[in-house]
Amino acid sequence: MVSCLSLAVSLFASEIAVVSDTAVPVVASVPAKESASNAAKSSYDRYGKWQVGFSGGVSTGGGLAARYWWNERNGVEVHGFASLSKDNYPEDDEGTHDGYYYSSSDTGTVRQGELSLGVHYLHQVFRSNLLEGKGTVRSTLQLRGLTFVGAGVYSYYEDREIRTRRYQSEYDPVTGYYKGGTYAPYLDESHDEKRELLGAGGGGLELEVSRLAVHLMFGYGGVYSLSSSSYRFAPTVDGGIFVRF
Repeated sequence: MVSCLSLAVSLFASEIAVVSDTAVPVVASVPAKESASNAAKSSYDRYGKWQVGFSGGVSTGGGLAARYWWNERNGVEVHGFASLSKDNYPEDDEGTHDGYYYSSSDTGTVRQGELSLGVHYLHQVFRSNLLEGKGTVRSTLQLRGLTFVGAGVYSYYEDREIRTRRYQSEYDPVTGYYKGGTYAPYLDESHDEKRELLGAGGGGLELEVSRLAVHLMFGYGGVYSLSSSSYRFAPTVDGGIFVRF
């Protein structure tokens, strides 16, 4: 009996040894590196390639503006405005218009028109992530360095045709006084126009808070007048506010 038990124990021990030799080794898990998707994304990747808003300055004009970015670093901006007006006289009250005094007895019209159109090529030279929102606070804060080169056109005209009265008198050299003063009909008629070509280049900073972006850029530019053949060169400053989508 004792010999049988000894034999059974010996067989069980040998089976355990065989299983231990053929067991699959356990490999410790290695923490994976942070994926690239967790890195801070640019506003171009996060929100889209279009921006709309307002832009203004002395480089190439301003007004309503739209931007299109064909990648994160390169884009184009188009901005401009147009206005038309017509003032008819007489009016209910006496008053001034553009520095001219008209009474309620004056008749006529004053027409004005203005057009400004500009385009900028934009290039991003750097981008810095100041704040990356997490959890319930998902707002991002990024600072971008931008350079630009642009061109624009500006046009303005005014047509004035007012039938008014002018006080006329005759000077008497003997007495040294004016005599015979009276109001005579007078046509105040004039045409004024301005046509200019603009160009500039420079750079600055743009601060982006989620979809909202505000920029301020400085540069140097020139204006050439097609109306008077005059020109000027001077420093420029431009600013704007945009929403990306």
